[in-house]
Formats: sequence, structure tokens, C-alpha cells
Amino acid sequence: MFLFSVHSTFPLLAEHIRGGIDYQHTAADLDDNHDHPTDLAYLTITTPLNPHHTSRTMTYESTRKLYEEAGQDHLFQFWSSLSSSEQSALLAQLDSIDIKRVNRIHAKALEVEKATSEGTSPEIIEPLPEDSSSSTKDPAADSEWRKLGLRAIANGEVGVLLMAGGQGTRLGSSAPKGCYDIGLPSHKSLFQYQAERISRLQAVAETEFGKEKGSVIIPWYVMTSGPTRPETEKFFQENSYFGLDPSNVILFEQGL
Repeated sequence: MFLFSVHSTFPLLAEHIRGGIDYQHTAADLDDNHDHPTDLAYLTITTPLNPHHTSRTMTYESTRKLYEEAGQDHLFQFWSSLSSSEQSALLAQLDSIDIKRVNRIHAKALEVEKATSEGTSPEIIEPLPEDSSSSTKDPAADSEWRKLGLRAIANGEVGVLLMAGGQGTRLGSSAPKGCYDIGLPSHKSLFQYQAERISRLQAVAETEFGKEKGSVIIPWYVMTSGPTRPETEKFFQENSYFGLDPSNVILFEQGL
């Protein structure tokens, strides 16, 4: 299982800096359906960090000039309302992004989209082969897929990666979305709901394949962001990891 993820926001919104540098916040703002209760994170663009980045500190003037030339000077709209530490954090984040490369990637994506819509793209999109998919409407196939999945879980071949870096600001809460009460009759948080599903799958796999109780483990990787990590860790600790073994719940911060 490979876990690669360096996410940055494009375009960034400086007015949200007061709550911390949230790399996924704007991506959520750009998605009209971002409040879907089963989605904890929304990604708009995955960009590489600046390959020429060094430890030098860029000045406000040079950074702003660079972003003005790239057409992204709106990032500084709320500069004067930020504290010194917030200004430093914003400059550090902007310095870590190769904005010219981001613009090139964006322009190329638009070119490909235009060529595809106009039918001038050299790449021809063909339907997938019939044997590349299977329908769960077939009871026999459904049973077989279920058995294959549970066998993989029982063999320790399955893990869960949850992208939970977003805050619930548009839900009226500054807490991580996973902590939010979405109005279920049980008032369970999304984190608890996911944890209980993992616990249940472990138990079902143990029963299905005669494994010793507690021997089947589904590691749970929870990706947070800078602003959400402390609250997420605290929430898990206060709720005793919802019955899961803490050693099997790995919280990490995006961009590492």
C-alpha cells in the first residue's frame, strides 16, 4: 500500500489564515457538494512542492511580485489584517510552492480539456473491456466479492486511509469534520461511525475464517492538516479511539 500525498490549495484564500494554514479548505469551498456527510476531505489539485526550494526566507516584496506575475496576487488581499506570525506562515507556505509550475500544469489541463471537447485530442477514449468490471446485482458475484474482500482483511492485506484534513466551517463549526454531529439519531460523529465499521469488519473476518478474536487488524491511517491535527488527536484520545487499539490508528499530517 502506497501513501503519497502532498496537497496544496489552488487558489489559496488568505482570509482563512487566522484559523491556520489549511491546505484543503479552499478545495472544499470550491465544491458545491462538499458537505456530503461521507466525504471528509475534498481535493481540487495535487501540486508538487517547489523543487528549487531552499531554506532562504523570501521577502514580502519578492514573494508578492512573483505571485503578481503568476496572476495570484489576490492571496495578499488580507495581508494587513494578519499578525506577524501569520504573515510569516503565509510567506513560508507560498515559498514552498512552485507557482509557475502550477500555472503550467493548470494551463496544460485546460488545453487537454478543450481539445477533448472539440474532438481534436489525439487520444481516443475507448469503452472499458467487458471483463474489466463486474456487477454486484448478480448474487453469485456479490457473494464471491464479499468473500474475497473478507479473506484479504483476514490476511492483513487491507488498510483504511481517511482524508480528514478539512474543517467544518461551512457547517458552522471550526472543528475537524470528523468530529461533527451530522444529525444521526445516535448522534455519532463521522470518526466514530468509521471506527465502528472498521471494528465490525475485523470481527466479521475473524468469524468467517476462524481467526482468533483480536487477531485481525485493519490499520487506520487518518490524514489531518495543520489546523485539524491537535483537535483530531484530542478527540480520539477523549473517546478512547472508539474501541480500537491506538497502535493501529495512525494520525499524520498532510504534506509530510
